[in-house]
Amino acid sequence: METIEGKDVEISHREVLTTNHEPKTDQLIDEALGGNAIEHDLSTLEALRIYKRGVALVALITLTIIMRGYDASVAPTFFALPAFQNRFGHPVPGHGNQVAARWQSALGVSTTVGQVFGSFVATYPMEWYGRRKTLAVYLLLTSAVIPMQVFAPSIQVLTAGEYIGGFFLGAYQVLIPTYSSELLPIILRPYLAGLINTAYNAGGLLMAGISYSFSHWNSEWAYKIPFALQWVWPVIILPIVYLTPESPWWLVRNGKLEEARVALSKLGDENDPRINFDRTVAMMQKTDLFEQKVETGGSLLDCFKGPSRYRTEILIMIFFCQDFAVSPVSAAYFYEQLNIDVTKSFRLNIGGTSIGLFCAIAAAFFLRYFGRRSVYTSGIGVLCVIQMTVGFLQLPPSYNQNGNFATAQIVLLFIASAVYNLTIGPLCYSILTEVPSIRLRSKSVAISIATDAVCGIVTNFVTPYLINPGEANARGKVDFLWGGISFFSFWWCFFRLPETKHRTVEEIDYLFENRVPARRFKGYVIDEEQLRHNLEENHDSRA
Repeated sequence: METIEGKDVEISHREVLTTNHEPKTDQLIDEALGGNAIEHDLSTLEALRIYKRGVALVALITLTIIMRGYDASVAPTFFALPAFQNRFGHPVPGHGNQVAARWQSALGVSTTVGQVFGSFVATYPMEWYGRRKTLAVYLLLTSAVIPMQVFAPSIQVLTAGEYIGGFFLGAYQVLIPTYSSELLPIILRPYLAGLINTAYNAGGLLMAGISYSFSHWNSEWAYKIPFALQWVWPVIILPIVYLTPESPWWLVRNGKLEEARVALSKLGDENDPRINFDRTVAMMQKTDLFEQKVETGGSLLDCFKGPSRYRTEILIMIFFCQDFAVSPVSAAYFYEQLNIDVTKSFRLNIGGTSIGLFCAIAAAFFLRYFGRRSVYTSGIGVLCVIQMTVGFLQLPPSYNQNGNFATAQIVLLFIASAVYNLTIGPLCYSILTEVPSIRLRSKSVAISIATDAVCGIVTNFVTPYLINPGEANARGKVDFLWGGISFFSFWWCFFRLPETKHRTVEEIDYLFENRVPARRFKGYVIDEEQLRHNLEENHDSRA
């Protein structure tokens, strides 16, 4: 009850949230604590039932990642495609036509170079105009650049088209994890991470299957049709974007509290007794107020200041570790260098990708029972051992005469695909959306995705020179290099990777602001009274 001109007036939840004046701190905190409790109390089945519309919409817009995974696999997969080799390659004695290593490198890094710039540029319209409008515009731009890839008259034009396409595709890797994570409650985050990683694998599997189906074609359409099929995705996804509400977190940050509540009502069932969207919006307000206190701005430079510096370190390292933890090379082309014929190479590529897809789906259910830190660190350790073993199997002098060595390497690569997609593959996306603050989320995610791209540029540029028979011809021995890097990654994870499972955005903010050591995150008890005191101080200083 509040006293206004001598009268007792009851203030409703909605009035606290939608007033044009600053909310009363005590009322806001009480409402927010209720929203925080709701987030923790929801079971997985309850969340899926209440937010079934939101889950469906998120699953559909995540098809965008299939497009990203598909396009990223196009050019590297074509290096082993006879029609592509005949059109853009040159004769190599004993190995038929091969695309020159310099063009393999240029095409291999084209999407990732574009991704570096595209990921950063996308953060600005995301903050100015919202996640929803930005996604729609980028889908239209992607459609416009596909003809340059389909009808490229030379490898130079094709490479340019891949660079431009990569610029737009880089935005999706920032947009989709950021947007999707802001549409669903915390209990569904493991499934969201599994969904994103599954979409990447589905894109790769789709590309592998299509490439195999055209592997016997000699016509130029053997590679033109796979490029043209990229038009399918914008046609499917654009209507879904129209139906999907804007991010409630973005709306709250921009003072559109009632619109945020409406957005939540489009994602979940507001009539369910377990849910109170007014309290959910209050929780978002409270988190935003706290972040305004501890963060002075929202620029890229702010990601490297104060406690945000440690967050940024984590976001950089998770993709650094991931990119070097699996053999960063086109599987089909790598199999060819292990003396496997073209048809079998494509079949093996499909088999390995299928295993990855199955494990990516399983990971969504597997990861809900285990912590981020333990699973990610263990996954890196196992992959390091596999990489070193693949390298040692390449050393025997009788390697070329004994096919068992190549068979063992292929089996290990299949196991590595399974381990990767059960552990570090999906967990990267959980950590990617959990660690950043809301105010710096798009910028932080862009830095992480750019790191992923830079690592991809390095590996995609170097690898052709290492395994190409016309160059170093190192074949499986390249895994000594990647395994050595993974050994370093394992120790970084052990000392620096925190546990963020079952933590709300506000709780994670608190842990980083109070500089809690990584190995204490899991059992640390949040001091809500101290958080209340800090928020009240912040509110008083703004009055």
